[in-house]
Amino acid sequence: MNQEVKGSVAEILNVCADFNEKIFPEDNTGRMLSDEVIADFCRYFVFLTLADGVLTGEEVGFINNCFDTDYTIDDMQEFAQEERTDDASSMMSVPLSLNYFIRIDNLFYTEQEIVTNYTERLIELYKKAGMEFICCDGDLAMEEMNIYNQFIAMLEDYAKLNLEKNED
Repeated sequence: MNQEVKGSVAEILNVCADFNEKIFPEDNTGRMLSDEVIADFCRYFVFLTLADGVLTGEEVGFINNCFDTDYTIDDMQEFAQEERTDDASSMMSVPLSLNYFIRIDNLFYTEQEIVTNYTERLIELYKKAGMEFICCDGDLAMEEMNIYNQFIAMLEDYAKLNLEKNED
């Protein structure tokens, strides 16, 4: 795995730890936002991999390396069934964590007039990690590439519509 992706994951998870209290003021575990980011990325990766119908050990290894987890192929297949990632409409819905990042950016912008770009960083991670993921097994299927492009476009469009800094 590219060290840049691994560093970007660490950066995003640190942002989660820093802002968990703003998003989940009642939670004192400090894990809820990072858990949602990881779950959203797992949905994304599983959906990408199911585009070509094969979940490989390399792909599961990529996920584990990315998030310091220890999932098995069976774990990911069970996750896919529970999350209904075989349903195209489920993948083309906006990840909950993206909404949280938009909320963080908008809070900084409206309360302090600071442009933080956390949402942009999260989308960049989706781009980098997604591209590495679909190539990690050495087989770039066009179905995976098409889904990747549709998903990234959806994220970017949604962010443009919902970030308050874009309203000026």
